[in-house]
Amino acid sequence: MLDRIDHDPAVPTVPTPSSLRRWPRIAVTVVFVVHGLLFASWTAHIPDIKAHLGLTDGTLGIALLGAPLGAVTAMLASAYLLPRLGSRRIVQIMLVGYCAAGPLVGLTGSLPALMGALFLWGAFQGSLDVAMNTQAIAVERAGRRMLMSGLHGSWSIGSFAGAGIGALAVGAGLALSILGLALFAALTERQAEAFSPPAGRFIDVGGARLHYLDRGTGPAVVMVHGLGGNLRNFYELIDKLATTCRVVVVDRPGSGYSKMMFGEHPALRAQATIIAQFVHRLGLDRPLLVGHSLGGALSLALALDHPDSVRALVLISTLSQVQREPPAAFKALHIRSATLQWLVAWTLMAPLGKLARRATQKAVFAPELVPTGFDVASGAALGLRPGSFIAACKDMTSVPNELAIMTPRYSSLTVPVDVIFGRQDPILDYRAHGERLVAALPNAKMHVIDGGHMIPVTAPDQIVTWIKRLAI
Repeated sequence: MLDRIDHDPAVPTVPTPSSLRRWPRIAVTVVFVVHGLLFASWTAHIPDIKAHLGLTDGTLGIALLGAPLGAVTAMLASAYLLPRLGSRRIVQIMLVGYCAAGPLVGLTGSLPALMGALFLWGAFQGSLDVAMNTQAIAVERAGRRMLMSGLHGSWSIGSFAGAGIGALAVGAGLALSILGLALFAALTERQAEAFSPPAGRFIDVGGARLHYLDRGTGPAVVMVHGLGGNLRNFYELIDKLATTCRVVVVDRPGSGYSKMMFGEHPALRAQATIIAQFVHRLGLDRPLLVGHSLGGALSLALALDHPDSVRALVLISTLSQVQREPPAAFKALHIRSATLQWLVAWTLMAPLGKLARRATQKAVFAPELVPTGFDVASGAALGLRPGSFIAACKDMTSVPNELAIMTPRYSSLTVPVDVIFGRQDPILDYRAHGERLVAALPNAKMHVIDGGHMIPVTAPDQIVTWIKRLAI
């Protein structure tokens, strides 16, 4: 079968005003539905909990008192928290807690433990109730459209569904909280793709459907992003390079909008082979290959295994040596079990990823500040999708073995290589991954500048200068 190139024009990369108004309404509606769904599902679990713990009607009544006590206490506390944290932030935190606290009720083994778990569950439920109604009012005012009656109708629909699904869940031994988290993950995926739609074209090659952007004319420059990223991560470089070069930026398989059409997720060197086939499929004659972070390791793999496909490399903040312990900012991705990867991706990743997004970005950009507008420009939310998270986990856990095969071969790499690092990079140390690499390569230069790991965003002019020197 011939590989296929889809020449459909690129869709807009910036969300339209209508989508910006629509998604807050959809998000708050889903929260109301999930709240009602989980609240009503509890009624189906009561007989099962009573039988499991051997409770009488009286002791069960005492235990059930825990939920309203927790709810009332939390509602009072919400009056203090809402002005300080904001309703949106509290909704995010309490929705995660509400979903997570549900299974704890079923895991209790005594009356005091049951009452304590119900108190906690009720506290999350009560806080979420107050916060979601406050957020609904904010969305209603911003959109200048009456929403509250419809939202409470959505809560009733969720409650009706929760009662029925709860009964089925009890029969199947499932916690409805897990279904709620899966629903939240699906919503997060839809929302991320609405805000950051495909920016370019698609091509089927090597068993993968690759998403890529092709800009400008002149000497060809192919750019490959890092772990958990996408082609938008180069947003500060693309237009600057496209004035004198043909710039081709591609999503790695499993990242952004690129995906495998069949087969397992490819390891690093297999991804390099797919990118080499991509280069030949586009008719690029030995382009300059630019890789950032994990994309730099892929670029090294491509140059080692397919030396006729590239004429030079620019490696920015590159991973080049075996590193068994992942950087602290990426430890959440160090999950080896495929089953656990899938479970985390469809339950905890979306809510926890949203909560930890700012802290993670600060860690990756340190010591520099995260630029204003980075979330939108870089399509950062795409990394929260279940499929992207699973692919990042597989990349993280497989790359040490790939590098162990590659590092002894570095001395055979004869193409010119420029290695660029930020002196204060907290993710990959320039001495371990930059200087050691340059020492092993026969035709390499080292450039160290002030900055952290994300210098393609924070120091684009310097990066562009070095890229153009090799490209032109």
